[in-house]
Order: sequence, then structure tokens, then C-alpha cells
Amino acid sequence: GETYVAPAGGPASTAAQITLRPGIVDFTNPQFGPAATTGSLQVQLWAVAGDYRGGQINGHVMATYRVRFSDGSTQLRNGFRSDLGTLTLAGRTPPRGDYCLVITLEEYDTRNCSSSDGFCIVDWFQFGGPARFY
Repeated sequence: GETYVAPAGGPASTAAQITLRPGIVDFTNPQFGPAATTGSLQVQLWAVAGDYRGGQINGHVMATYRVRFSDGSTQLRNGFRSDLGTLTLAGRTPPRGDYCLVITLEEYDTRNCSSSDGFCIVDWFQFGGPARFY
């Protein structure tokens, strides 16, 4: 995926319009039947202080998108994939500093996820190079 953060290089901790292209979401698991679905999905753009290597993430959430597929559902059925396209979201820049930008795909799962909102990271991508906010 690609990310474009606007205002690029703009002031820190301000409202921003954020455009990102998360890519394709795919759910294929031969252990489950065709009626199986994911939990509800969300995409988040994070600004983190250092390289993210998976697991617990600490940083600043710049934008959140609760996924809604073309059929209106928030869950993906087994054997299906969907291109999320280009998203333009209202967001916030992080405090002043240099950050790594990470996009996460998170699934709602109250059985296996201990986060306070019930969404846990199931996939992620860190963009190359640092982003500076000043």
C-alpha cells in the first residue's frame, strides 16, 4: 500500500485529511467452511516512535476506518477478498517529532483479543523512511 499524509510536513497535533490505500483484504482458511466470516474489521494509521515488529503497538493513532464492504457488511466471508480502494479520512497528526508510519488491519474478537476495544492486529505494514512532524 501507499500512504499520503496531508498536510505533508505540516504542524504537529492538528486536524488533517489523510488519504491512504490499504490494499486488498483476503480471508481464505481451508479449516473453515464457506459460511465462516471474520470479525468486524478496521484499518488504522499509526505514528510510532521506532520500528514496529508486530505485537502490541504503542504510538499515536492518526486515523481509523471501520471497514464496510460494498454489500454493507463489516465482515469478510471465507474465500473472499476485497480491495479497500483509496480512503480519505479525517485524522490528526502526532506531536512534534520523527515517526515510523504503520498501517494496521484489526479484527474484532472478544474471545482471543484483550484490547479494551476488542480489536486486535491481524496484519500490518510499515512504510519506508521516517515521517517528520514539526
